[in-house]
Amino acid sequence: FNFSTVFHEMRSLLAGRPPDAVLPVSEAQYLLDMPLIEAFTVHPQRTLDPAHATIHVLAVAPWASQIMGRHSGDSNMHEARMQGVADELRRNPFFRRGSLFVVLVGGETLGVLGTALQRELASGNVLLGCTDPTNAAIGPNVRAPAHLLMANAVTLPYVAHAFAAPPLFPRPPPPL
Repeated sequence: FNFSTVFHEMRSLLAGRPPDAVLPVSEAQYLLDMPLIEAFTVHPQRTLDPAHATIHVLAVAPWASQIMGRHSGDSNMHEARMQGVADELRRNPFFRRGSLFVVLVGGETLGVLGTALQRELASGNVLLGCTDPTNAAIGPNVRAPAHLLMANAVTLPYVAHAFAAPPLFPRPPPPL
């Protein structure tokens, strides 16, 4: 799976502006997946050899992907991306062996991941990062396949409004 297209499209949509200057706050406040993934790409302990990785951070941006699907008018693109990630994980030898995988999820519901990806993640050694793990007890998350992952997730920050934060996307990311 390659999410560089999602990253490129989102950068084009934002055109250097803060997310909340372009998107509704209900979308912008959860757009944390891209900047965090970008930070991981330049982490000093990053390795490109999966056999030597202590943690496998999935460079998928489900919230950004869903937003771009909505803005392009083709939500099927997002669903296909999430299904593709599930298919790749199912075949991934490190995932099957129980290596630790990290997935960053913006938004309030696990539905952004799709059912197939949730099931695959729930079957592995996965640490989820999300803005509010207590959302596991609300609405559709209660019965979602990845419910327990959300309930035990690491809390990630919401994206601050433009007036309260430095630029979120100050430079193009290094190639994934």
